[in-house]
Amino acid sequence: MLMSAPSQPSIVDILSDAYARLNRAAWIVAIPLVLNVALWYAPAVSFAPLLNQSAQLLRDMQPDDAPESTAEIRQIRDQTITVLEELGSDDMRPQLAWLNAVPYTIYGFRAGGASADAVGLPFINAQPAKVDPATAIWVEGFGDVARSFLVVNVVGLFMTALYLLLVAGSVRDSAPMDKFGGQLLLTMGRLLLYALTITAIAVVLLIPLSIFTFLLISLNPAFGAFVLLAGSAIWLWAGIYLGFTRELMVLNDYGPFQAIRASITLVRTSFWRVVSFVGVLLVVVAGMGIVLAGMIGTQAGLIGAIIVSAYLMSGISVARMRFVQLHQGAPTVHIV
Repeated sequence: MLMSAPSQPSIVDILSDAYARLNRAAWIVAIPLVLNVALWYAPAVSFAPLLNQSAQLLRDMQPDDAPESTAEIRQIRDQTITVLEELGSDDMRPQLAWLNAVPYTIYGFRAGGASADAVGLPFINAQPAKVDPATAIWVEGFGDVARSFLVVNVVGLFMTALYLLLVAGSVRDSAPMDKFGGQLLLTMGRLLLYALTITAIAVVLLIPLSIFTFLLISLNPAFGAFVLLAGSAIWLWAGIYLGFTRELMVLNDYGPFQAIRASITLVRTSFWRVVSFVGVLLVVVAGMGIVLAGMIGTQAGLIGAIIVSAYLMSGISVARMRFVQLHQGAPTVHIV
């Protein structure tokens, strides 16, 4: 006889339960709180000197009076220089924090692209803090870039592992304090291996595909644009299927490859629940970003935005972990 599976709690119930759990384990909020205070008040890392050198190199390579210079070439050069100058005014620590998965302060929609941010939501990214020239750390060469990248990611990896372990502990109703130091190091290693694996796959696939797409656009712009759009959709699709890998690693003590398989299985067996859940979180985070973005114009508003956002985003992290706990391996029907 075919019987329906027991009904799962609604997304609203999962979110309510997540914040109730967070209220019982409020120390979790301290990690994004510390990170966000550091991002907004500690000295920023600026690539302005290095980017200004690149901009000047473009001007030297394509001066206005060059024989081959055309209006189109000058427009592309000027647009590139504008982008470099805008990047020079931003704190680059969020861009360097490749291994960080702790939520940032203020979120907003990306203008384009299909990447996932620290909480696994597509088309959303953290709003950068501007550089204060009086306190900024200036990056002037590629050696400085490498050192900044290493320091930021060691700190980001440590904070991410600690944060996810505490979030998982709140879902289990017990903090994982037994051999916590060893578990923390193991989680850091697994997160690093997962990031390296995804990066290696992306490099192997994206470099030849990017070259192919560029050639295709030069031959047939319309078809090339379609291929680029299709590739972005595939990238987003992959992000959805791999979106719960970190949670599965810390919740079930999985290695990265086992967690990848488990994440794919979870999404495949609960696809519409996953899409609905991620969609609701997307709306919540975007709406929160609109509200909090209006608060950061004053010091009091910025402090309030940091505190409120750290709490709200921590609750979303707990909700994601709880969602995984409820849906991993859950069959759609029981046969008796």
